[in-house]
Amino acid sequence: MAIVVRGRTGCSLCQNVFGADDDVVSTPHFIWDEGHPLWRFSDSGMHRSCFLAWEHADDFRAEYNVTWPQIMPRHPREMLADGSIIDL
Repeated sequence: MAIVVRGRTGCSLCQNVFGADDDVVSTPHFIWDEGHPLWRFSDSGMHRSCFLAWEHADDFRAEYNVTWPQIMPRHPREMLADGSIIDL
């Protein structure tokens, strides 16, 4: 998962620093192609409210749900619509 240090790390969408009580969506690095339009959001943290309002949230989630099983077949996970990642 992305390293998020509250009070220091900024949201990859709005760039505001995460506060102590902020709800955060965090992903591991799963997009390897630096040319991919969503690459910079892989291995990052974002406020859940920012993620839910993000125009690319569905595409990002779909990319995670397709890519993660390919790179980590023994550790199946799924990203839900709210950005939560669950073990399967």
